[in-house]
Amino acid sequence: MQEQIIVRRETGKVWSHIRKKWLIETPEETVRQEYLCVLTNEYGFSLDQIDEEVEVTGRGSGHAMADFCYLAHRKR
Repeated sequence: MQEQIIVRRETGKVWSHIRKKWLIETPEETVRQEYLCVLTNEYGFSLDQIDEEVEVTGRGSGHAMADFCYLAHRKR
């Protein structure tokens, strides 16, 4: 079983376990990091098989982003 992750906060910033850096703590980013904890801690997804803020192509003419993308193969 993998180690449980938690949302790490530091004066106006929140840690991204995927991007491995501190981000500005907006409401959207806070929810994203809280849901990442659910994906890994409750559903068993592995951090090295999840990518964050991924551009989604082929979705019309607009610019679309996915909060999380599950990768079939582990990132290197």
